[in-house]
Amino acid sequence: MARFAPVVAPAEEVPRDDVEDRVRQEMLALFSRNAPMATAAAILNTCVIGYVMRGLVPGVLVGCWVIGQIGCYLARLVAAIAYLKRSPPASEQRAWERAFSSGVLLQSLGWSVASSVFFSVDEAVPRTFITVMIAGTVAGGVSMLAPMRKSAAVWVLLLVGPLAVISLRSSGLWPLLGLCSLLFAATQLVAVRHTYDRLRSIVEMDIRNKSLVASLSRANRELQETRDAAMAAAQAKSEFLANMSHEIRTPMTSIIGYAELLREAEQAHEVEGYGAAIERNGKHLLGLINDVLDFSKIEAGRLEPERIACSPAELIRSAVDMLSEPARAKGIDLSCLLDAPFPVEIQTDPVRFRQILVNLLSNAVKFTLTGSVTLEASFSDKNDRGFLRVSVRDTGIGLTEEQLAGLFQPFTQADQSIARRCGGTGLGLSISRRFGLHETERSHTTWSRWTCRCPKWTG
Repeated sequence: MARFAPVVAPAEEVPRDDVEDRVRQEMLALFSRNAPMATAAAILNTCVIGYVMRGLVPGVLVGCWVIGQIGCYLARLVAAIAYLKRSPPASEQRAWERAFSSGVLLQSLGWSVASSVFFSVDEAVPRTFITVMIAGTVAGGVSMLAPMRKSAAVWVLLLVGPLAVISLRSSGLWPLLGLCSLLFAATQLVAVRHTYDRLRSIVEMDIRNKSLVASLSRANRELQETRDAAMAAAQAKSEFLANMSHEIRTPMTSIIGYAELLREAEQAHEVEGYGAAIERNGKHLLGLINDVLDFSKIEAGRLEPERIACSPAELIRSAVDMLSEPARAKGIDLSCLLDAPFPVEIQTDPVRFRQILVNLLSNAVKFTLTGSVTLEASFSDKNDRGFLRVSVRDTGIGLTEEQLAGLFQPFTQADQSIARRCGGTGLGLSISRRFGLHETERSHTTWSRWTCRCPKWTG
């Protein structure tokens, strides 16, 4: 027995542009999540510096600086919270990035003013204090601003730059502090780059991993659906073979039995009756074989409908006459209604058209216990495109939504228990569907109507 192993398609590669957009989004989200802690630390540093410098620098200047810095930090915090709550789409990420960068620039300029003004005080202790506070603010800001590399670099340069310039221009040991400040700024810029690269690598890897997991999950679902469909098809084919063995065995047994009786028959009416029974069972057996062969040709793409001039009324009467005896035997009223004007001749495949009609009428008679079966036919010629519409309405057992969902699948019958009693291959509706059949109305308890609409048939 051959074994088939499922082939899993490789995971789809995430487009580079999509990765960039998602990385930018994740980095901005990380920056926004850092905002509360960064705001608290910055406001604390601002208040401490303002308190210490209040007696050394005009109070109005210190107050304006403190109020301005706190306002900027609170505005940044509000913007960060709004970003996290809104989760804006990729198309808005650049606008948010520019807004955050502008906020960081304002804060950096505020600290740059503090470095220039407060460090200009010609006293060692305040200068040392400002140096330590600026260094701490820079180091803390680098870790918080790292997701936005350019803004972090601007932060370092604007905070340390004024301090280094003033120190280098001072006398004594202050130029040495200026050199140390420049070295500190260089190390912080390197730290910004390394931290940003590390964060970006982690974020990008996480995005690709999530995409891979999603792709594998989707592939697993598709494999599961394929497996379920294959198992359902195998089950349907098994039931089909079981039904076919019964369907073929029954007429074959009848043919053999009547052939034996025919050989021993002496009366003419006995010969005629046995011959008719053999003919009837032979036609039934041929119909089963034709259904299987037609379906095989359809699956192979080798069954194309013909276009032959024929009389639709004659084809309809022929199909109705064929099912009139089974309907009469069950006490079912079988009728046919042709709406005028009705074409005398159409261009179609008469064999397939009659096959659809026989399938519809046969199913209607088979699954109708009491009541009636009505075939209605009409012709429409709208916009110079004529089409023939044929509907079969019955008062049978009806269909449920679940039965209807799989009714047009090959080897499938709506009710297996009734199908075992009434027979059938489960191929009739599947074949008819390929040639224009579609269901339009139904009731799961009282009736159903099946319609064939053929838009290319012309009168």
